[in-house]
Amino acid sequence: MVSSSGDASVRMWEVETGVQLAALDLSPTTPRCAAWSPDMTRVAVTVDGFGSTHIASVHVYAVEADETGRPCFSAEPVLVLHNGPTEQVEFESDSAFNARVRDKASVVAWLPPLEGLGPETDGLLVARHSGTMSVYNPDDGTVLLEALRAHDDEVKSLRFNRDGTLFVTSSADKSVKLWNTRDLQLVKAFNVDTAMNGCAISPILPHVFMAGGQEARNVTTTDASAGHFETRVHHIAWGDELARIPGHFGTVNSLDISPDGTTLATGGEDGYLRLNFLPPNYFKLGQDKDLEDPAVRSALDTFMEAVEAEGGDPSDPGCLDSKMGDRAFQVAEDAYVQLVKDMSA
Repeated sequence: MVSSSGDASVRMWEVETGVQLAALDLSPTTPRCAAWSPDMTRVAVTVDGFGSTHIASVHVYAVEADETGRPCFSAEPVLVLHNGPTEQVEFESDSAFNARVRDKASVVAWLPPLEGLGPETDGLLVARHSGTMSVYNPDDGTVLLEALRAHDDEVKSLRFNRDGTLFVTSSADKSVKLWNTRDLQLVKAFNVDTAMNGCAISPILPHVFMAGGQEARNVTTTDASAGHFETRVHHIAWGDELARIPGHFGTVNSLDISPDGTTLATGGEDGYLRLNFLPPNYFKLGQDKDLEDPAVRSALDTFMEAVEAEGGDPSDPGCLDSKMGDRAFQVAEDAYVQLVKDMSA
């Protein structure tokens, strides 16, 4: 795994042992987010600007092997992306230019090739403090998708669903949004009453998790209930809030779901990492509403037809964990996303 920190370092770790394998010192700048490329050969890092000499940017480092065969970062980035042209354009004021080139990248993620955007290449998605998202070619830095207004304030986090076809973003603008990975079209917006710092999609149920709360600097004057520090569970199709999970008494900064969908981890400004083992009644949330959604009904029918077309039995739970089930899930998810888009149009 890779981690980025306020100590100006990016570090690579062996997960099973906790041994540090490599480190990058990026001082005096601060790396905010680090993300592996799909083939694990590169790491992209968002870097804050510092003073008049360092522009907020995204660095891409190659992952190589040192003389002992251990993995290490390349000494210099193989690609540096600034947030925009570093030349002042005609009629642009000095303040507007400075704001543009200092607009920090807050989140970076790797995307599969996008529909209708030229050659088959991975995309490097960069989300910023201004709420915009852009996609770059990670090989040469060319722009694949110009800045898209995703949120009205800083993008705080980004998480994909199980197979990477959808992702959610959370923002200080009091919203979480669901996006189609293939074309970066907005599928649904979840508008709430407080800033959202962390978000995730359940790998087993049509649920979106989100958490945040009042800004940390104001927490000392607020009790936990008024600070909105609960983790919220929303139905991914209907948008309804299904439940709230309490526990923190400070702003929640990050959350994630275990790969089997049964455990929720949250980290807060109160200094606690909370591990919640989701109770049995959680797994029944929203079931009655699922089949009211025509897109969900269509996806379920499509899944069953796809399994039967390959000679399987859709009533057999074993098909869910097979390659046949994976292919059927993909067909069903494609049908669901398309129908949601058609209904929205």
